[in-house]
Amino acid sequence: MSGRVSVIIPAYNAEKYIAECLESVLNQTYKQIEVVVVNDGSIDQTAEILDCYSSKYSFVKVIHTENRGVSCARNTGMNAATGEYVMFLDSDDFLALNAVEI
Repeated sequence: MSGRVSVIIPAYNAEKYIAECLESVLNQTYKQIEVVVVNDGSIDQTAEILDCYSSKYSFVKVIHTENRGVSCARNTGMNAATGEYVMFLDSDDFLALNAVEI
């Protein structure tokens, strides 16, 4: 496969598991990845965790919005995505090491 893959992750109050989710994307065997995380108005430490990742990795985009629900968060992510392909991942899930490549 060739071309960038945008992985869109809506996140709401995901401080307990967002790091594991992001690490599973960052460690993919396929490297042409853009990560778009939409913080959907979280009131816990999710925003701070996401901002830390986006400051470390130039291909991690974080969009902060007011809480409008997962569908709006996914649509916001789609509008910001620049990849040729799109994947969705929930913030409490993680990807197998070669999921994007496959």
